[in-house]
Amino acid sequence: TYDPTPDEPGDEQTSPSPLSFTDVGTYQVTVTLKADNYTAAPVTCTLTITKTDQSIVLTPEEGTDWTVEQQSITKNLGDADFYVTGQGALDKGAAVSYSVADGEPDVASVSGNGTVHIVGAGTEVIRVSAAETDNVNAAETTYTLTVNQAEPGLTLAPQEFSYSGKAVEGYENAVLSGELP
Repeated sequence: TYDPTPDEPGDEQTSPSPLSFTDVGTYQVTVTLKADNYTAAPVTCTLTITKTDQSIVLTPEEGTDWTVEQQSITKNLGDADFYVTGQGALDKGAAVSYSVADGEPDVASVSGNGTVHIVGAGTEVIRVSAAETDNVNAAETTYTLTVNQAEPGLTLAPQEFSYSGKAVEGYENAVLSGELP
């Protein structure tokens, strides 16, 4: 109830601090005007706040090759784990979960805190979901991870054979060294 009664006759009537309605629900707002020559006349209205949809804001780890417009990241096979976190745009307290969209982590797996572990080359769609709360509906968004193939750091020791007129033998014993990422 709001009662804008002036302190002294002739004083300007001002409203108190704004009322704050932040949660879903129905609120009755009553305004009562009191003045010397008038009868107090309360006016009541109903204010309804309904549950709404929200979006999810994605925040990649600093230094990540992130394309905002396409919500995509490009990495190379062998790169370290990285993270992309999500947060509800309206209800920042909504629980957020992460998953591989197709359920098959062929390219990457994702943990409960948004950390991504690369397991192969290719493309993977990562789903980020924010739970429904009292004020907002559940929300979901995705981003695309592209993992480029790695170049192997392998070398093959040179072999030398003299011409003998016969098929070369022993080449299968060549020494391969290095590492695969």
